[in-house]
Amino acid sequence: MASLFEYEQKLSLNRCIYDKKEIELLKWEKYNRIEKYLDKGNGECFLNNLECRNIVAQALLHFDNVRYKIVSYVIMPNHVHVVLMPYGEWMVQDIIKSIKHYSALRINRLLGRVGQVWQKESFDRIIRDEQHYQNILKYIYNNPRNLTKDTFSLYFAENLI
Repeated sequence: MASLFEYEQKLSLNRCIYDKKEIELLKWEKYNRIEKYLDKGNGECFLNNLECRNIVAQALLHFDNVRYKIVSYVIMPNHVHVVLMPYGEWMVQDIIKSIKHYSALRINRLLGRVGQVWQKESFDRIIRDEQHYQNILKYIYNNPRNLTKDTFSLYFAENLI
């Protein structure tokens, strides 16, 4: 896992020698390494448990069509991908914080434990154009391709793919 932080080390030690494009490439390299790590099912996999996945799904859908519109999500054994469109003044980081807080409380109660459920950091992205949007939806759809059906939950608001 130490290699995931190579990008931060490169930036902090050599920020002045990287241009904007190289910095963006380093960020994508880090993001892709994290995705590969997560997709291997590493770490605690609370979300292998259907009841835990249902808690997350309920949290995601609770304010659907109120604070935001859920387009798609996949709940993997150890992480979640979601595409949502915030309404009005609602900020993505506030929406995600609320979903994480509520679902962590419920998951910990269900499992009879205390402690961190979610990473503090989220990897949120602004969708740039239709091609980017379609690529993200395909990624979400294909993300659980190597898992058995009882270890993930997939949702699409409409037939998008």
